[in-house]
Amino acid sequence: MESINTYEKYEQSLTHPYTMIKATASWCSPCQKIHPQIVQLAENQKYNNINFYEYDIDNVDDCPLQEYIKVVPTFLFLEESNVVKIIKGSDVRGVEGYLNEIVDKIESDRSDETITQEEVVEGDEGDEGNEVTITQEEVEGEVSEMGQYK
Repeated sequence: MESINTYEKYEQSLTHPYTMIKATASWCSPCQKIHPQIVQLAENQKYNNINFYEYDIDNVDDCPLQEYIKVVPTFLFLEESNVVKIIKGSDVRGVEGYLNEIVDKIESDRSDETITQEEVVEGDEGDEGNEVTITQEEVEGEVSEMGQYK
């Protein structure tokens, strides 16, 4: 887990597809208590497509993240450079649950990319030189129609 200790590190944190930022403070005992659990999540290979950062609210002046932080700890989840989810407090289960949602979304997006690629099927011997292109939408339509004739 990288620390956001400069404005440049803050800007770097915005360059990833998926990012979690833990807002903390050195004087915050709940932050210190859950820190090992958050580090364990950050090191878990299951979440290797998510970038993890820690931001101490007392270390970077005028950081734009401040507008989202009213209590510490606060967990900010970003997609590209947009904040899409905020979890306030020491809710480690909530953090893990949302990380799992991100992983599910990434896996779903990958599977959609694979499924929606067009497949080219060569015709029979009498159709030499002719190719038929079948899109995923057409396949789903065929399956739907087949299901109606049961």
